[in-house]
Amino acid sequence: MPKKSRRKTSRVKPRKRKKKSSLRGFLVLTAVILLAVFINHVYPDWIYLFQSKHDNGVLYVSFLDVGQGDSVFIACDGKTMLIDTGEREYSDEIIRYIRRYGYSRIDVLVATHAHSDHIGGMADIIRYFEIGSMLMPNVQHNTQTFENMLDAILEKNVTVYSPTPGDTFEIGGALVTILAPFRLSRDNLNNTSIVLKVEYGEHTFIFTGDAEGDVEAEILATGFDISANVLKVGHHGSSTSTAENFLRAVSPEIAVIQLGSGNSYGHPHREVIERINRIGAVIYRTDTNGTIEISTDGTILEIKEKSWVRRLLDEIFN
Repeated sequence: MPKKSRRKTSRVKPRKRKKKSSLRGFLVLTAVILLAVFINHVYPDWIYLFQSKHDNGVLYVSFLDVGQGDSVFIACDGKTMLIDTGEREYSDEIIRYIRRYGYSRIDVLVATHAHSDHIGGMADIIRYFEIGSMLMPNVQHNTQTFENMLDAILEKNVTVYSPTPGDTFEIGGALVTILAPFRLSRDNLNNTSIVLKVEYGEHTFIFTGDAEGDVEAEILATGFDISANVLKVGHHGSSTSTAENFLRAVSPEIAVIQLGSGNSYGHPHREVIERINRIGAVIYRTDTNGTIEISTDGTILEIKEKSWVRRLLDEIFN
């Protein structure tokens, strides 16, 4: 009889299910974010437990992203100055930013002029922080925003000064010089802007508020040395400011424009960008770069933009 052939049977190993690691990772990240949002709602000051610290012997200048407005935070050797606050909707972000570095006092608070895109959050800032003194032009404005600021000043008994060109004071080791205003008129509040120069070691910064060409010409006529490494471009990049002769006198390496994305004014105006390009300055913009942090030890200038991760976290927690 023929032999029966034995079929070899092969054992099929059961397939192992792939671990859904990517899904789990996503769920874990989502849970962490939701938990952080909940904690932020219940205990909004939690973030201050993870404070960064500024080093002594360094000047820190932060051009804060406050949309179509101005706000600049300056710190040096434990002393602080805040120039403008943008609109009121940005008050919490400014407070968080300053608290993140461990500060509870603003030694000098500057309201460059009375427009709401510069003083909108002043009342909140005054009420939240201990204020050493305040600088503002002696010009009244009949808006609720201005009245709110005055009410907060009275409540906190803040000492207010109206500076004149040539006045100086110190923020830590940095020297601050007032360059304007010259004439105070309610007809054009932009031209009542306080203009400041901040010097630290080999580096100089100029902050122009919304001062227009007439004021720039007056500054040039005084003979002040206005050469600077960094210029805060006037009036959000409007063609009313940053005249060619003023720009060449400053001759900055870096020009910072504070403005909101897609603003209705068309800022920055094309002719201003062209002027800046002609002198070879590098342009940074808060609408595209976010908050811009510049620091110097008096010799080396360092620039940081807010990373996309930081922007995302700020969107979540603010």
